[in-house]
Amino acid sequence: MPTFFSHDFPQFIISLDLMQAVAQPGIVLAGATLGELLQELETTRNIRVVAQPDSPKYFRYHNPASDPQFYPVDVHILREGMTICPRQDLSFALLPGDKVEAGVLAC
Repeated sequence: MPTFFSHDFPQFIISLDLMQAVAQPGIVLAGATLGELLQELETTRNIRVVAQPDSPKYFRYHNPASDPQFYPVDVHILREGMTICPRQDLSFALLPGDKVEAGVLAC
């Protein structure tokens, strides 16, 4: 099953003891498509990630799901050394080893 990462569930943290990045497990979620994975995220973790209406690429990240405040995020799929930007294609097919990353926009 694919693994989900975000600012709430980072892929890496900096260990001050080790002075290096340490990989984190993320959240393993069921979903054959990006849309199914995001629905599973809302159902199991009460986090809603929905398409941002005024952009063909970005999403709104609501935590908790009912919170009107959101973070704009860009979703990427990390697959076998490649980074794929599915934009807002919720039918994008996911593979079991995929890492789905919802990164907060820097600007």
